[in-house]
Amino acid sequence: MKFEGVKDILVSDSKFKIIKESGQELLIYSPYSTKIIKIPLKLSIELCALAGFVIGDGHIRKSKFSIEVGVTDFEIIKSIATMIKKSFDWDATIRIQKSKGKQDIFRIQIDSKPIWLFFTKILEIPPGKKCFTVKVPDVISHSDLEFKRWFLSGLFLADGGIKKHHFICFTSCSKTLIEGIEKILKEFSISTWRSEWISKISSRRIFDLFVKKQDSKRFEDLFPLTKLKLQGSPSLVNGASLRP
Repeated sequence: MKFEGVKDILVSDSKFKIIKESGQELLIYSPYSTKIIKIPLKLSIELCALAGFVIGDGHIRKSKFSIEVGVTDFEIIKSIATMIKKSFDWDATIRIQKSKGKQDIFRIQIDSKPIWLFFTKILEIPPGKKCFTVKVPDVISHSDLEFKRWFLSGLFLADGGIKKHHFICFTSCSKTLIEGIEKILKEFSISTWRSEWISKISSRRIFDLFVKKQDSKRFEDLFPLTKLKLQGSPSLVNGASLRP
């Protein structure tokens, strides 16, 4: 699936210069960056997985053209770095944030206006506080099942886990996102059930989407990367390919 309007969005900034254009990507010169930026024009499994993760656990700054992710699992952050490299040809630096008495946090920060515009305009991920307004991007919801499979895999790395009597679960403050996840899982004939509760900390409504136990094994088999969280397996991406 080819993205619409990418070129128009990027050339709206007169400081950007398109160095090369093909059916697959644009190569952009930006004075805000020290390197040529690759912007994809079509979905890929790596981009879908990265979009899912950023929606679940990323932060897109409003005040500066920056995208940040942080996790406590080194295998997961290595997988994210590979997704970034394959999607944007960006060599992500993994930084360690040490905290006394707590787990280390592994962080990646992308400082690039073209990539920032891609995430906010094409993938429709809002900058700033997004947890109540995120949704499955239209380019994903209208795509093939293979792309949806990788999107949910990336999202599960961020917002998925095991809850309540060992049920596989997605959790979000966004009811719209949960409904979008439920719709995709239905396309894969994965049975689910929903619940909601009020957070004692924020007093906000939280939504859980559980995979029914009879479909747990199918879910694990269908959605790549989930084993990183469900079983603590070694990374499924070793810098070569996300495909199992």
